[in-house]
Amino acid sequence: MKYTILILAFLISESPSFSQTDSLRKGKKPSVMIKPSNLWLNKNNYLKLVDNQGVTVNIPDYNKALIENVELKLVIAAINNLYTERSFPLKSLEQVLKNLQSEDAELIAITSKSGSSIEENLIDKIRRNANADIELDLTWELTQNGPQKSITLIIEALDTYTGKSIASVSGVGRPSFNADIQNLLKESILANLDNFNSQLQKYFDDIIENGRETVLKISVFGDSEFDLESSVKSNQLSFEGDISELLERWLDINAVKSQYNTSSVTDKSMLFEQVRIPLFNKDGVPIDSRRFYRGLIDLLQKTDKVVPAKLISRGLGEVRIVIGQK
Repeated sequence: MKYTILILAFLISESPSFSQTDSLRKGKKPSVMIKPSNLWLNKNNYLKLVDNQGVTVNIPDYNKALIENVELKLVIAAINNLYTERSFPLKSLEQVLKNLQSEDAELIAITSKSGSSIEENLIDKIRRNANADIELDLTWELTQNGPQKSITLIIEALDTYTGKSIASVSGVGRPSFNADIQNLLKESILANLDNFNSQLQKYFDDIIENGRETVLKISVFGDSEFDLESSVKSNQLSFEGDISELLERWLDINAVKSQYNTSSVTDKSMLFEQVRIPLFNKDGVPIDSRRFYRGLIDLLQKTDKVVPAKLISRGLGEVRIVIGQK
């Protein structure tokens, strides 16, 4: 009996599925990136107008804000310290911006051989390069009444894959004669911070269990010999039918718990929303939406008609697959 127990314990400890699940469950925290909110940027004149193919849009000028505004750097440092103390992995906005200096500072256009394009704005680029789980958008106001200072702080948590707000917390510090900005910030938010963080952890635990939410868009090049009603055979999935049906079959198998919504279907386009993808592949290696949807490209190219396709990622949570050209 003793040997049986030892053998079972060994098998469990060596099981890949057990070790992966165990590592995911034991205190894994979401990575966070802290940045100023658009509200703060606008109030302090760090939003700039840019012409985007005839449409004027507001672009955050994070570089200028970080260079010019000492208060911003102090606030980010103070919040960083609070999260470091709580063992949250941090991604640095300033470092991400340095990594992006070799790219276009505002917009990037990825163009196909036939001239089709998709735009990725600065926020998408930052999210893609930082690859944080959650963004913390900071809005604050430091006020001074005579010799006394006080601070009002709002933190909003955003899912970096969807941009959706998942939690928020706010606080107003008591006026102080001597406190520096870091202590004022701690006083304004500390009482509510742990409850706020528990909301973030609960959200992240749900992602571990049910996958990240992503969007998949399917398009067809105008000069393609294929459309989504073209019939194909896939030995990989033992399937024969329209390309649109093949894509849904693949999602049925690969989306976490088969969770996705087919929002629209035509012969030239499809839109899948709320597609849940895993955080890790079967070997326990972290994956993002681009790596996950590469499986669809491989599937299409291994059909009997070898359907060419191009994958274009936008930020972390949106992928477009264009059928008809590589």
